[in-house]
Amino acid sequence: MDSWILKQLRATVQLDLLEFTPENYFESEIEELKFSSSFQGHELLSYNMTWGLLAVKLGRKLHSKTPAAFTARQVSASELLMMLGLLASSEAILNVAEQTSKKALLNEVSDGNSGNVAIQIKTEHVPIFRENISGALEQYLQYLSFAEKKPYISLLPESKQKEILNMAQENSKVITNTVTIVDSDNVSVQAGEHNENNQPNSIIENSVIKWVANHIVTLLITIIGGVIIFKLTIG
Repeated sequence: MDSWILKQLRATVQLDLLEFTPENYFESEIEELKFSSSFQGHELLSYNMTWGLLAVKLGRKLHSKTPAAFTARQVSASELLMMLGLLASSEAILNVAEQTSKKALLNEVSDGNSGNVAIQIKTEHVPIFRENISGALEQYLQYLSFAEKKPYISLLPESKQKEILNMAQENSKVITNTVTIVDSDNVSVQAGEHNENNQPNSIIENSVIKWVANHIVTLLITIIGGVIIFKLTIG
């Protein structure tokens, strides 16, 4: 997935949920989630780690306890926010784990199991989170106009991209021509056209969240003497 497009998507989803987001929520700093300056790109990694966990927390809260004024689009956005948060945090941890393992290898010391953790996150967790984003995004895009959804279509599987583009082409065709008969001798003809954007009018049930549907992933990190110990818990 293109990282720049994901950042744009994060901004769009945050805007959708702005009225239900505490002031300066995503500017919060959590000292426990800040990585050491010894890691390359530590500031960005710390930001993504923090943003991810905050996104999961807020998205889960809004999705499980939907506010009365929530629209169907906002319900879908809250689900997508969870998925984006899980990916952001897991990729930050992956980067730090890989850096730790490489440094340990160069210094010929134990990597504190960070190498195995990196492999597990890269091969198991990240692919699941990306797949969940695709599923949540597919639902979310149904509530956007074609102009709004166009930048994010590339994040979907190729088959889904074609499906959405074909649907957009169908919706842009001329679909209305009306004839009004005034009397038996005179006919008034009105010909018109419009673009119809078929927005879902009800919340789609059974949305794709998979195993994180009702769980929040907590990532606990302990740094001891330059060695990172990871613990992944569900609860």
